[in-house]
Amino acid sequence: MLFSTVVPAFALTPPQARHNTLSGVTALSGSLSAYHNASNEKEGNYRPFILCVSIPIIGKGNEKYYLHSINVKGKMQRFYFDTSVFGGAFDKAFDEATLQLFERVKLGHVICVFSDLTETELLDAPEKIKEHFKNLPKANIERVIVTEEILILASKYVAEKVVGQTSFDDCVHIATATVCRVDILVSWNFKHIVNVYRIRGYNSVNIRSNYQSLEIRSPKEIIEYED
Repeated sequence: MLFSTVVPAFALTPPQARHNTLSGVTALSGSLSAYHNASNEKEGNYRPFILCVSIPIIGKGNEKYYLHSINVKGKMQRFYFDTSVFGGAFDKAFDEATLQLFERVKLGHVICVFSDLTETELLDAPEKIKEHFKNLPKANIERVIVTEEILILASKYVAEKVVGQTSFDDCVHIATATVCRVDILVSWNFKHIVNVYRIRGYNSVNIRSNYQSLEIRSPKEIIEYED
């Protein structure tokens, strides 16, 4: 979700001050951006935000000019997409919310984080899904590697019977998102991932293993919440 800051409007009388006004807004934007990033850095969580400014500028004939809506971007939210989300873009039961979520990636509102496991699982996917994956804007995606640390954490989920051994790959997705400290893991897998009892189990293991709890949501929940 976007963070919005609204700055009260102010008036400037000399028309030649217009340039100075724009410079001042730029400086203000930079200050707010630095403040916003510094505030979120403490939590390891960066979000894009919009600085909304309305500045009336008075011209020679007392006409007013307005400068509206200056965009200021901090670091974007990072969502880990498991493989089911990519398939959901071409499934009639899930495509509407999935495509809206991918649109947020294309617009630069969200970073799509995926792992080398995701790439492996997509090898057998239909060509249209592979093509969709390949066409995501490179600036708004982040590839991460499954490490030994991630595999150890995934094994703990199975050992604690959060899910069975046959769902180990699902555990790897959860562990990857946890270790990489994403904002949200997104999935359409309601049986083994987006399930209140499973989520409690995963996060119980995470906290006892000195990791942060992981937010897990379906694309539909995210879209409905933002709208």
